[in-house]
Amino acid sequence: MVRSGPAMIALTTLAGLLASAGPALAEGCESRLRPGPMPPAGAQLEAKTLIELRDFREISVSPDGRWAALILRRASVDTDSYCIGVVLVPLRAGALSRFVDTGGDPILTRVDIRGVPDFVGGTITSVAPVWSPDSRSIAYLRRDNGSTQVWVAAINGPARQVTRLADEARSVEWTTPRILRIMIRPTREAETAIQREGRSGYLYDRRFWTLSEARPRPRPVPFKTIAVDATTGQASLDVPPAADPNRPSGASLFAFLPGTGRAWTASEPPGLFDAVSVLKVEHRGRRLACGDVCGSRITGLWAREPGEILFLRSGNPENGGRTEIFRWRIGREVGPQRIVDTEDILESCKLAGRMLICARERMQHPRSVVTINPNTGAFVTLYDPNPEFASVALGSAQRLRWTASDGIASYGDLVLPPNHRPGQNHPLIIVNYTSQGFLRGGSGDDYPIYLFAQNGFAVLSVQRPRAVASGSGAADLDEFQRINVKDWRERRRILAGLEAGVDRVVDLGVVDPARIGLTGLSDGAATVQFALLNSKRYRAAAISSCCESAGAGPAVGPAYLESIAKWGYPPQGEDNPRFWEPYSLAANAKRMRTPLLMQLTDQEFRLAVETYAALDHAEAPTEMYVYPDEGHVKFHPVHRLAVYRRSLAWFEFWMNGKVSADPDDAETMARWALLRSRVAE
Repeated sequence: MVRSGPAMIALTTLAGLLASAGPALAEGCESRLRPGPMPPAGAQLEAKTLIELRDFREISVSPDGRWAALILRRASVDTDSYCIGVVLVPLRAGALSRFVDTGGDPILTRVDIRGVPDFVGGTITSVAPVWSPDSRSIAYLRRDNGSTQVWVAAINGPARQVTRLADEARSVEWTTPRILRIMIRPTREAETAIQREGRSGYLYDRRFWTLSEARPRPRPVPFKTIAVDATTGQASLDVPPAADPNRPSGASLFAFLPGTGRAWTASEPPGLFDAVSVLKVEHRGRRLACGDVCGSRITGLWAREPGEILFLRSGNPENGGRTEIFRWRIGREVGPQRIVDTEDILESCKLAGRMLICARERMQHPRSVVTINPNTGAFVTLYDPNPEFASVALGSAQRLRWTASDGIASYGDLVLPPNHRPGQNHPLIIVNYTSQGFLRGGSGDDYPIYLFAQNGFAVLSVQRPRAVASGSGAADLDEFQRINVKDWRERRRILAGLEAGVDRVVDLGVVDPARIGLTGLSDGAATVQFALLNSKRYRAAAISSCCESAGAGPAVGPAYLESIAKWGYPPQGEDNPRFWEPYSLAANAKRMRTPLLMQLTDQEFRLAVETYAALDHAEAPTEMYVYPDEGHVKFHPVHRLAVYRRSLAWFEFWMNGKVSADPDDAETMARWALLRSRVAE
C-alpha cells in the first residue's frame, strides 16, 4: 500500500464520509449468480454460455478459519451488463454458500503507464473482500453510479455503504475490528487544472496519451490513506502500521516461524529489472540452502506450524506450465518435498488452519474454490460457481511440450473437436500468447477455444517462450527492451517457438497443415504481425490490436515515442525501411495476401490506421471493426459476443469456404466474397 505524506486529508474530502444503510439484494441478480438447473449431459456449447460464466479472481479467508469470501460476477449479453455479488463460502465440505450483498457495476483496473496516470485497460478488478480481525465483518469496494466506495457487511447482517468519498476508494484494509484504512488518489485539483488549461488550448506534451483521448492527462498524483470508523463513517488521521521487526528488508513474501526462524522471498540479483524472486530460509540463526526448487517463481509462502513451511511455485514455459506446492519440515526433512504437481492454475491461496484454500482453474473447467491437504496433496472442491458447465460437451484437451530450433522450451494446449475420430485432420486455429488454467478465449478472451473446436477446428493455445532478455542482467525496462528489439530477436524467438508447436501438432496427424489460422491480442497480435511476414504457413488471421509501423508511433503519444526511442526504434521522421521490413505490415502491404480481420477498441484503433490504409490501398483482404467504450481488453458482454461470432465466421469463410446463411450476415458475406476475389486475382 502507498502511504500518505501528511496524515491529514483535506476537510472537504472528509466531510463526505457518512455511513448509510444499503439497499436490499439487487432484484434478480442473486438468482443469476446462483447455479441453475443442470443441463443434460453432452449439452452443446453456445457463445453465450462462455460469456455468461460466473467469474471471480481472488479469495480471502477469515482469521478464525471458518469462511472464505469472494466477489462473484456474471455477464448478461441481453442487457450488456453484469450481476455482482459478495459470497461467503463455509470452509467445510457440504456446507452451503450465501450472498451478503449483490449489486453495483464492474470496477475497471487502472494503472499508470509511461507517466500517464489511471489508464483504464478494460480488465475488471475483482479483489476479494477483506476480513475484520474478529472475523465478524468484511469490507469491500463497490461501484455505483460512477463512484467506487467502501461497503461493509456483517456475516449475519445487512450490507451498508460506509463512505461517500469525493475521491474514490482504491483499496481497503482493517487495522482494528472497527477501523478501516482506505487508499484514495486525490485527483480533483489536478483535473480542475486540466479543464482550466483547456480554455486557452492544451500544450501538447508527454501528458497526452493520444491513442485514447484528445486531451492531456493530469500528472500522477500520490496516493493517500485515511482512517475511517466502519460503524460511524467518521474519518481521522491515518497512522501507518509499524514495520514488522522480523521481516527482512526487501522481502516480498514472508513467513515467521516462532522460536525457530523465518522464510521470505527476495529479488536476486537485487535492483535489476529482470531479477527473479527466490526463497531464503533461516533456521535457528543459520541460513539454509534448498537447491533449485527455491530458485525462482515462488508466488506463495506460508508457515503452517513451528519449523514447517509451505511454498508454491507457479508454472513457466520451461516446466510445461506446471504448478507445484512444496512442504518443508525444517530439521526433520533434508529439503522441500513436492506435494502437488499439476497443470492446473492455483492462485490466491491462503492458509486456514492446517489446510490451504486456493482458487483452482482446470483446462476444461472454470475457477472454483478448493482445499488442498499439505500432507497428501489431495484436492476437495468447496465452491464451484459453474457446476452446469461440467455437462457441456467439450473436445479433448492435452498439454504438449516442445523445444524450438534455438533450444528454448515452451508448451501449448491442444483441443480437438468433440466428435474427433482417429485419422481425421482438422483445420487448426492458434490462440496466443499465454495458455494456463481454463481454456476460454486466450489472452483478452476474444477467441473462444472450445467454440472453435465444437465447429470442427483443432485449436492450439500457445504459451510464449521466455524473453530473449531474461537473465541478461538488464538494469531497467529500457535496457531489457533494447535487448529484445535488436534485430527483432524477441519476435524471432516467439515465432520459432510457435512454429515448433505447429510442427508438434502436425506430427500428431490430427490437423491439415494447409489450413492454419492465427489469432492474437497485444503481444499475441505482434506475433501475428511478425508471422504473416516471416512465414508462409498461415491461411487466415484475426487480431484484436494492431499494429506497429513507421508512422504509427505518434498516434500513441509523446511518452510512448520517448520510450521506443530508448528501445532502439528509429526516430520519427527518419526513413529506415531496413528496420521495419521484417515487421511492418504497412511497409509490406503490396505482398500481404493473408486475410486479416482486425477487431479493435475505440481506445486503440488509431494505432492501426496507417496499417489498415496501406493494406486497403494495396487491396489486401483486410477488414477492421472498432468497438466503442472499450480499453485494451473488451469487457462489454454484447461486444464479446460479436467478437466471438465474427471470429468464428471469419475462419469458417477463409479456411472452410463456409458462407453464413443468416440473412443478417448477407452484406458481410458479400464484402468478404469481394475480398476473396482480390486474393484470387
